[in-house]
Amino acid sequence: MLSESGGALTEAGGGGGSSPGEGGSSVANAGNGESGAAGGPNSECAKTVASASVSSPADAEQLRGVSEVQGRLVIRGTVANLEALGCLESVGDLEISDAALLQRLDGLGNLKRVGSMQILRNYALTDISGIRSLREIARDLRIVINPELTSLAGLGGITEVPGLLDLLSNEKVESLTALSALERAGSITIYKMQGLTTLDGLEGLKFLNGSLILQQNLTLTSLAALSNLQEVTQLQISESPLLENLVGLEKVQVVQALGIAGNAHLRTLEGLRAPSSLDSLLIQGNPELTSIELLVGLTSVRIFMKFSQLPSLGSLRGLDKLVSIGADDPVPYALTLEQLGITDLQGLKALKQVSNLNIENNLELVSLNGLNPSIELRSLYLAVNPALEDVSALSGLTRLEQDLALMDCDSLTNLEPLQRLTHVRNLALVDNDSLLSLHGLAGLETIADYLRIEDNRALPTCEAVWLLNNLSVGLPDASFTIGGNGTGACAP
Repeated sequence: MLSESGGALTEAGGGGGSSPGEGGSSVANAGNGESGAAGGPNSECAKTVASASVSSPADAEQLRGVSEVQGRLVIRGTVANLEALGCLESVGDLEISDAALLQRLDGLGNLKRVGSMQILRNYALTDISGIRSLREIARDLRIVINPELTSLAGLGGITEVPGLLDLLSNEKVESLTALSALERAGSITIYKMQGLTTLDGLEGLKFLNGSLILQQNLTLTSLAALSNLQEVTQLQISESPLLENLVGLEKVQVVQALGIAGNAHLRTLEGLRAPSSLDSLLIQGNPELTSIELLVGLTSVRIFMKFSQLPSLGSLRGLDKLVSIGADDPVPYALTLEQLGITDLQGLKALKQVSNLNIENNLELVSLNGLNPSIELRSLYLAVNPALEDVSALSGLTRLEQDLALMDCDSLTNLEPLQRLTHVRNLALVDNDSLLSLHGLAGLETIADYLRIEDNRALPTCEAVWLLNNLSVGLPDASFTIGGNGTGACAP
């Protein structure tokens, strides 16, 4: 309740109105209209108030005759009928939330303009068609957690939502056809709309200044209604298990970030327009995806790229024009290849610069062939690639400013391809069961911070000692760990 000096009704200026303490409404009067004044045009709807809160039928009555709420209007509590708000045409910010008895918005039939509108957590609300005269939303429209709402009818006059358009957890809404007039928005999030099988109704949508997020829509089968959308800053499509392709996105140019994750039956990227550059790219947890060839136009990723949990992906073909990753903003694991079905790195032949490369948990990976031999890396992490036996593609490496880690690569027997490497900051060789020799690191002159050689069962301990003693610049005191390796003899 908005109140002053203990009253429930306060005046923000002059004009007719009740004095503090009369009634139970929480209305701040803006003072530019006489309540019920006669003689003027539409005098019954002449009042303007600064802000109001309606939580009971008595509060609603205090707004009878009000045509404008300049600031915030909150409707909640036990109010069940909005008939008293029939004069209302304009609201600065309208929030209808936690109104436990409210089933319809019929009293808002004259509402034409809002700055923003939020319809939140109204567990009895079934119908919003009462706002059918609404034509202008200056900022955001959020319709969130209204479990009995069956339709968005009432929004048919909206052509633009400049800010956020959030449709979240309205699980009985089966169609977006009420949004057929919508042409542009800032950002759109459609989340847990379990009644939707398509996005039909969004065919008129052409422009998004921000992001499009489609997440956890368990019955969504098609994106075809997005066929006229031309540009988004960020696109995320995730956890939509019935989605098999991306048809409908043919015209969409993704400017910054693309994420396609957790779509259990996504088999192809068909429909995706290949971007030429991105800030970030995440394709993860799509177990039936077999190809990324439609990314063929991608040349650079400024921050990071991650392919993960794609066991059916047998090739990186499609990345053939990719030149750099993480060049603008080096982050750990700028390129991550994890839990894929690949046997080699064919498709990365053009890749010249990656700040940090992480190749992990690829059970079928045998070789790094396909990696550009002139690639520039800051760090390299190879872990849990049990079939990896050929790292000859690393023969051009001369220096790593950060880390080199080889862990749980149980088919790797030697490091001969690394003989040109002269410097790393940290070196970790751990749990490589078939590793026999470290003499491939004979050219290594400096390890700046730390050396760890542990639990390589076939590697004689004397190999680790040889490497330590072979460094041109000794390690700082207590900056190495050697243990749990084999006991065999070393070559002279």
